[in-house]
Amino acid sequence: MARIRSIKPEFFRSDQVAEVSPLARLMFIGLWTMADRRGRLEDRPKRIKIECLPYDKCDPDVLLGELAAAGLIERYSANGTDVVQITTFEKHQRITGSEAMGESTLPEKPAGTTVETTETQAGNTQETPRTTGRKEGKGKEGKEGTSAREALAEVLPDIGIPITEPEVVDDVGLVLQHVRSELSPRFSRDAQERHIKPRLKSGSTVAEMCLVVDHKKSEWAGTDQSKYLRPETLFRVSHWESYLIAAVAWDEAGRPPMRRNGKVETLAEADRRLASAGH
Repeated sequence: MARIRSIKPEFFRSDQVAEVSPLARLMFIGLWTMADRRGRLEDRPKRIKIECLPYDKCDPDVLLGELAAAGLIERYSANGTDVVQITTFEKHQRITGSEAMGESTLPEKPAGTTVETTETQAGNTQETPRTTGRKEGKGKEGKEGTSAREALAEVLPDIGIPITEPEVVDDVGLVLQHVRSELSPRFSRDAQERHIKPRLKSGSTVAEMCLVVDHKKSEWAGTDQSKYLRPETLFRVSHWESYLIAAVAWDEAGRPPMRRNGKVETLAEADRRLASAGH
């Protein structure tokens, strides 16, 4: 639940805040609204991006790493839960009303826990995150002289989508390839690009768009809603935020099978229903 928080004028002149990128600073402010009265929130990068930076194309895990490196947050695991702790939250935020009467439901950092941080390489002004077990995002640009297709290939292992169509050379093509693979091969680029490109331009990622396709397929395949399994509906701006939030929750829950007429259905069964429906 988002909460109203205060921001002080000295925030903008803070040397500590100045160490991170502008987008990380914006995320930091957003974290305050997500945090409980002790300055803690679950360390769920996808969810944090949706809540704080829904329209920006970025890797939330990298931005959280920047904030941790600057000492603005701590990231740790306790009792099976990944937690973000805003380090000076209680110093700068005044908690009132019913919230002040409650207590954090998230665990404190266990004694002796090594907090995620970064090391500065000798002779290099760039900070390199230590290995934390989280997947690091990869840029699409690639090395100098790398083709668009080769650059996409560097991203693919992170989002689990192989290139199977020879004409795929950009993000639009990659999303459309997934749509064709999961829903129907009848969708052409000429007709569908106008539905896909606006979401990418607004900051949504290929992985997010493919996740929404997967979630809605599991939910709608073989039902009266199956006629809406198309880019025009799935990527419409008026639907997008709610679809993405639901898809992320489904993904974080392990992509549980949907229930049909009281019975659990697997994704394989959803595939068969799509095929029988002529998609």
